[in-house]
Amino acid sequence: MRSLNTGRDELLASVERHNPDLLALNETWIKSGEEKFALKIPGYIMKHKPRPFDMRGGGVGFYVKEDMRIRIRPHPESNLEQLWLELTLPGKGHLIVGTAYRPESVSICTAIDAPSESLNTFSHYRYIFLLTDFNVDLLQPQTTSAREIINFCTQRGLENIVHEPTRIVEGSNSLLDLIITDCPRLCKVVSVLHNPALSDHAMVLSEFNIKKPKEKPQYILRRSINSINEELFLGKLHNLPWFRILQLSNVDDKVQLFNKMILNLYDLYAPVKRIKKQTKSTPWITNMVKFMMAFRDSALNRARTSGKDTHKEYYKSLRNMVNSSVEREKSAYFNFYINNNKDKPKQMWNHLKRTCSLDNSVKNLTAPENLNDPNKINNFFLDVPGGGNVGRKHMDFFSCNKFSERVFYLKMTTESEVLKIVKSIKTKACGHDSINIEMIRLTLPVTLTIITDVINCSIISNVYPETWKLAKVKPIPKSTKVEEYKDLRPISVLPVLFKVLERVVCTQITKFLEDGNILPDIQSGFRRGLSTTTALTHVTDDIIAASDKVQLL
Repeated sequence: MRSLNTGRDELLASVERHNPDLLALNETWIKSGEEKFALKIPGYIMKHKPRPFDMRGGGVGFYVKEDMRIRIRPHPESNLEQLWLELTLPGKGHLIVGTAYRPESVSICTAIDAPSESLNTFSHYRYIFLLTDFNVDLLQPQTTSAREIINFCTQRGLENIVHEPTRIVEGSNSLLDLIITDCPRLCKVVSVLHNPALSDHAMVLSEFNIKKPKEKPQYILRRSINSINEELFLGKLHNLPWFRILQLSNVDDKVQLFNKMILNLYDLYAPVKRIKKQTKSTPWITNMVKFMMAFRDSALNRARTSGKDTHKEYYKSLRNMVNSSVEREKSAYFNFYINNNKDKPKQMWNHLKRTCSLDNSVKNLTAPENLNDPNKINNFFLDVPGGGNVGRKHMDFFSCNKFSERVFYLKMTTESEVLKIVKSIKTKACGHDSINIEMIRLTLPVTLTIITDVINCSIISNVYPETWKLAKVKPIPKSTKVEEYKDLRPISVLPVLFKVLERVVCTQITKFLEDGNILPDIQSGFRRGLSTTTALTHVTDDIIAASDKVQLL
């Protein structure tokens, strides 16, 4: 690639045009931790291994279709940059695919020994593929380095299936990029596609007659709330027997009946539907731009075949036209969405995240296979220091050392307060009860009284509903490098009505603490209008004041 950070639009267009199942990368120039900023290709996942010690250049990796079953396989360490993937195919068992790059600082003997050791550990695989750049020109087979590679293939029963130049620069043609395999008979076609706008190395494509898994579309479950017939919905809403909830005395029974009635209502007018998940597009690469790119590539092939200056000039004019067209389309696209949302920063950033590689961040990562056991994750985070038991000694201490004689009691809430809280909730996530805030808001003309009654029943009876104690938990990696369970952060998604009760209680406790001046002035955490900025300001002010009084040692 000679840097994955350049030619991004060309790579996107090439992948969309040729639709490879797996794309091997050499010389990505992506350092450790920078993978989240690498190009995000819709429908593909990236596996990458940077050059050791964060040195400049190098780096190998793959883009693999999301529906392919893969896993990274370990290999003996060496100075050769390499990465190996195991692919599981139906009826074909496992095959192994490696990509390797030899820096010029590594001798050819060392470079040959490295994949030999790796292949020793992969001998049980049905098919072997090595996609590599040894920085050796096989168009000159008489050289020592070329003979080393040829002997390596012969001894291993392997064969290179690329036989034409893969790097063409002014006055020099060389065959550097190889596809080495033990099943050349299964190869249907090999194409060497030169595109200087992408890289001075050609994109080498090969197709093998090996059955792969059928691409399965991904679906998401969603209620079409926006398409609800409002007149019929409100009519049914008012006719439901909500009074039965008010007649119940147990808060758990109230919550269960409320959830049941809400879900039955929405199952009737906005049932859960399976919607095909759409991959994100690159709308600035229009059909016309794709046509121009293909026309440009044809002109390049003709210019190289004929060698005529007129053909070369024609290619250059098409190349410049494509570059300017892509820039104009991209500029127009982003200017349109940014200008339309200049007063709505949240919508603007959400759109940028959907169309740029910004969304390839830590939150989209998943735990590695060896840590992807829900039970073990759960046990790790449940086994935290401390416990719920408080000794008599501590109870006596805090009873005898009260800040004041004031006593806190939870009070019943009002419909106006509940309404304000419901309107302030921004998250649209569903808890385990499959109810989100949008569903609650549509029913507020009738259910506001019911929700207030449920909250007050919980406060009066000092009972926390059992169903609100359950949460959907997702372990989010804290960084791109996850090695232990402590590198995960569990995120809990609780029922939406839990948030209402939580804020009612929080508001009353906060008011009690602030009215009684119980919290120290220097506490900035979890207080409205205060933050780490105010804490740092206090510390800085104290240091300056002490310095003025010559109190510092």
